[in-house]
Amino acid sequence: MTRVKHPTLLDTVLTRVTLIEAVTSTPHIRLERARWRGQDVLVKRLKSASYRNPAILERFEREGNVLERLDHPNIPKLVYRHRGLLMREYVQGRTLYHHLQFGAMPKDVVMHLARSLLAALAHAHTREILHLDIKPGNILLELGGRVQVIDFGCAKDLTLESITHADARLGTPHYMAPEQFNGVREDVRSDLYSVGAVMYECLTGTQPFAEDPFIWLTGRAVPPPMPRTPGLSAVVETAMQRDPEDRYQSALEMLEAIENAG
Repeated sequence: MTRVKHPTLLDTVLTRVTLIEAVTSTPHIRLERARWRGQDVLVKRLKSASYRNPAILERFEREGNVLERLDHPNIPKLVYRHRGLLMREYVQGRTLYHHLQFGAMPKDVVMHLARSLLAALAHAHTREILHLDIKPGNILLELGGRVQVIDFGCAKDLTLESITHADARLGTPHYMAPEQFNGVREDVRSDLYSVGAVMYECLTGTQPFAEDPFIWLTGRAVPPPMPRTPGLSAVVETAMQRDPEDRYQSALEMLEAIENAG
């Protein structure tokens, strides 16, 4: 006797999704641009084999939990989620990484970027969420100029325990704060360091510690020369201090410093 397979809620949802294009694929994740309920969405889903890896599955689910708690104009909105699937509004534009291939940016553009990043982070931090992977590849510039912070896959929810010890060094070395490299993942000032590192690259056209960031992260190097941009040089220098106590203590404090630098 043939067993009849009844459609699940996910099956029903996916039948209403019209695939537009595949965006990217990694060993565990597939990203697709699609059309759903009259709007363009970005579908992020686990590949089948990854469902059998508890750590990967739990981290994916925690990203969904984080996105459900965020509601800010500089963070793409989560519109639907299911086990192993996240669907957010699609943002038409390119990442900051793409724009930086053309070199340094004007001061006013960098100030706009920094304001937007810090506004999004201030919102997240008040909800006890740290991004912990702010970098050019995770910053989208919409065609209309709005800045969007994406990919909360490395985020830390301070209301929950860490998943595994391996979480300790999640992040990207060129933009990672030294304490984060050393396993500290509960300090909002780590995100501010990363904003400073992104500003550094925007103003100079080169990554901080481009040759080997680990020399700095392990305490065997001095900070790189700061960009020569009136006002913003001091902001970047303060944000990128090795000791978190010497940095800005909140996103709002750093945002105020940027406004004063204008």
